[in-house]
Amino acid sequence: MDPDGKEVDRFRGKTGADLVTQINEIADKYNRAPKWAEDQAKALEAGKSGDKPVALFFHDDSQKSQLAERFLGEQALTPVYEKFEWAKVPMDIKGDEAKKLGLTALPALWVVDAKAEDPLGKPLKKFALPKSGTSLKGEMEALLKASKSGDKEDKK
Repeated sequence: MDPDGKEVDRFRGKTGADLVTQINEIADKYNRAPKWAEDQAKALEAGKSGDKPVALFFHDDSQKSQLAERFLGEQALTPVYEKFEWAKVPMDIKGDEAKKLGLTALPALWVVDAKAEDPLGKPLKKFALPKSGTSLKGEMEALLKASKSGDKEDKK
């Protein structure tokens, strides 16, 4: 069944492995979550080569971080998943790395330009989470639109 309750497929294989393959294919097609990069470095690399902004989800093991991750899977965000590279970045808010970045609360979502000399030094946008998917989608789309307008201005 798809997220709206309509049938999308029936089991057509003969083995358990066939079922797993088919389920994975359907899950990929109807994914309601970002495709997370293996780590922050890989997301930045992919963003640079794919000319996409990178969304870094800084989190810890708290319930608030778990809730924020669920919000990132809301259907409203589906249109922006492919427009960004995504990475989950575990963070200790009291650790040196968090202090260096100026993170004061978790979870947080930063959108960075992977082509910038210091992407984390000047994020394009910082979002406090959790935030509704509809609100976040609108803000992320506005950010994309503004960055494309800025690219056009730079080329003039």
